[in-house]
Amino acid sequence: MDSNTSVAIMFVAAFSAMAFVIDRLLSYRLKSRVVKSGITDVETIKLLNKVNGYTKLQALKWALLLFFAGVGLIIIQFIPYDLNSPLPYGIEAVSIATGFFIYYLILFKSTSNT
Repeated sequence: MDSNTSVAIMFVAAFSAMAFVIDRLLSYRLKSRVVKSGITDVETIKLLNKVNGYTKLQALKWALLLFFAGVGLIIIQFIPYDLNSPLPYGIEAVSIATGFFIYYLILFKSTSNT
């Protein structure tokens, strides 16, 4: 792995970690303000958990995206291409789009049943 790739991976990892921490912090602040304001009925708490909660469908989305991104990287390893070719970017984009599409189909099926 060359130095540019490792710098890009470190940048993405640091950005993702900061985004996760900021999201959790803002979610906590919102929930604590609602509790301090005196609104503690059951329906409001359920609504806050539904809006800011980490649902199983979100976990499925990220699992599918990471899985298909990994599949795309594995496919890139076995296909010969030129160094200046856009083929790896296309393979990775199609692979990630496939993950999103499968997530959409699962989400559509689960919402149409309820």
